[in-house]
Amino acid sequence: PLEGVPRAVYRLADYETKYYLVLRAALDLKIALLGALNPSTLYLLCQKLTAWADRLADDVAQGTIRAPGPVPADIQARLDMRARPRPAVAERIRGSLARHGIVRPVDVWPALCGVLCWKGGSAPFYLDQLRPYLGDLPVMDYGYVATEGAFGITLDAGDGRGVVGVVGHVLEFVPESAQGSPAAPALGADQLEVGRRYAVIVTGSHGLYRYDINDIVEVVGTRYGLPEIRFVHKGGNMISITGEKVGEAHAVEAITAALRGCGVDAAGFALTARLADPPHYCVAVEPVIELADDRWCDLLTAFDRELQRVNLEYAAKRTSLRLGPPRLLLAPAGAFERLRAQRVAAGAPDAHVKIPHLWRDPTLLDQIGVRRELTLPGDPR
Repeated sequence: PLEGVPRAVYRLADYETKYYLVLRAALDLKIALLGALNPSTLYLLCQKLTAWADRLADDVAQGTIRAPGPVPADIQARLDMRARPRPAVAERIRGSLARHGIVRPVDVWPALCGVLCWKGGSAPFYLDQLRPYLGDLPVMDYGYVATEGAFGITLDAGDGRGVVGVVGHVLEFVPESAQGSPAAPALGADQLEVGRRYAVIVTGSHGLYRYDINDIVEVVGTRYGLPEIRFVHKGGNMISITGEKVGEAHAVEAITAALRGCGVDAAGFALTARLADPPHYCVAVEPVIELADDRWCDLLTAFDRELQRVNLEYAAKRTSLRLGPPRLLLAPAGAFERLRAQRVAAGAPDAHVKIPHLWRDPTLLDQIGVRRELTLPGDPR
């Protein structure tokens, strides 16, 4: 009875129906905090709130629930019991859409005081996409936590950093460059250096013994005599054709900076590499609106520049012509949402689905169905 959204809703196989029912149930509640592990989940729900604005507004005004797909009778009955006509809520939905062109949760639920989600790793891209929906709401971070345990103690909810949790688990740290090597040194928290990155090894009373959780963290400072760490990316997700060692953190920072600098919006992106002559990187982007080719070339130029800025080895390989100019691949509308749906259909928990931004296997491009490929001026085809 205390569940705002019946748990059975989250088990529905039809994710369109599931998302509609989640939003419809939420519109019958007074909500003060938006929370999800992955900000991509919040972004998706915000998109659906806008896409279904008219239908949701009609439903909430009349106290009805008309999902886009079939709903089991027991779930429908539970939701119907709570539904009441709420014309004021319907008006807030319509008013937000009229004023902003999107439906902002901050308009629909006036008691909202904040958002809680991951802010590290690949999250910054989705946080940028979320910002128009949130107004001035503060976004807080869970800190460095995982299924295997809580390993960082968050003292400032503004970002994902936290002091190493030295109680509850035994944590060892392996320098990122040595991850996977049998001879890699295992360091204690007191041996970590600011500015260095490490893989995390966990031993705990839950039964894990010297377990590599495949996370890479960076030491960003010290506090109270303990190192402060933040999650950077999963280990092993790296492309290195000529020794450039491009990681997911490089991809996210470079592409996000290029999009922001060029004033371009994207519904999703991914970076991969082709073993061609010469080998080169490909950045796949799902546009929000269509742009002229010169704008796309500006974006591709900016991406190349930003990736050279964040990864000096990539810059060296580009300068020495060991890597050719990158290519821009335009994905069709809804490509990354369909990829997410495929992961969910395959059994991945919806709230935990993470579409990586760095793809070591270029054949994954076939899954999103590239519709156009653009090159920089002077790039040999």
